[in-house]
Amino acid sequence: MFCNNCGTQLDDGTAFCPECGTPVGTVPTPAPNATAPYAPAPAAYGQTPAPSADGKPKSSKAKPLIAILACLLAVALIAGSLFTFVFNTPKAVAKKYVKAELEGNMSASLSCSLLDKKATEKMLKDIAKMADMSIEEYYEELGEYDKKIKNFNDLIKAETSSKKKEMKEEFGKYSVSVKVTDQKKADKEELKELKDKLKNNYKKYITASKIKAAYEFEVEFKIKGKEDDEEDSMFITVVKYGSFWKVSPVSLGILSPSSDDVEYAEIAEAYEDEDDYDDDYDYDDEDYDDSF
Repeated sequence: MFCNNCGTQLDDGTAFCPECGTPVGTVPTPAPNATAPYAPAPAAYGQTPAPSADGKPKSSKAKPLIAILACLLAVALIAGSLFTFVFNTPKAVAKKYVKAELEGNMSASLSCSLLDKKATEKMLKDIAKMADMSIEEYYEELGEYDKKIKNFNDLIKAETSSKKKEMKEEFGKYSVSVKVTDQKKADKEELKELKDKLKNNYKKYITASKIKAAYEFEVEFKIKGKEDDEEDSMFITVVKYGSFWKVSPVSLGILSPSSDDVEYAEIAEAYEDEDDYDDDYDYDDEDYDDSF
């Protein structure tokens, strides 16, 4: 007979081990750091563990998939935030809009505009209705296209094709570059005036109260073509509509000259030509009527 704790050989009838003092026949208690053999956790009350097809407990394969999906979602959120920070700035939107307009990319132009694809389509339908025309008839009135226009998507494609054809005929193979040369942010009064104009003219298609800020940009563009070159600038008003910057159909007019200034400048330019004056004309007293 041996001690169950220390293994010392014992004489028959011994009550306690002479070496360690353990009562004979007692099973030793495991040490605190001893590793217990693995046993599966009991099922919750009223539940039966679901066995696999071979009768063995199921292994959790969903956890790695969930982790991968969570990582992909995090990457998508970061990418979206980066896109908004880099590309959805008022200056970037103004440049993209001008470039799209010059290149004839109507889809890109609409994506930048406050009157986006949905709003523009609705507005054209309303105009057609007021003109007592079907929308197909109105689309045909907008221009001469190579194909019949059945819907708004057809119109976008036709307008894009027409603009590119026009640019190619004038410039040949060409490239467009744009840069912002001046900008100004609207103050409270200017912003309120802009919102009022948009509300009065486009209340069916946009919500003016969602506009929180506005800028006007002067965007210089250069068209370099095989046949011809052109350099000019455009004034673009960009508004913060909700979380995004969009090009407004109504201009702030805080950078661009007013219509009166433009008219005066055109008249002044016309009279700069010396041929507009007849210095050789001899005025007689009879030509002068002082009756008034």
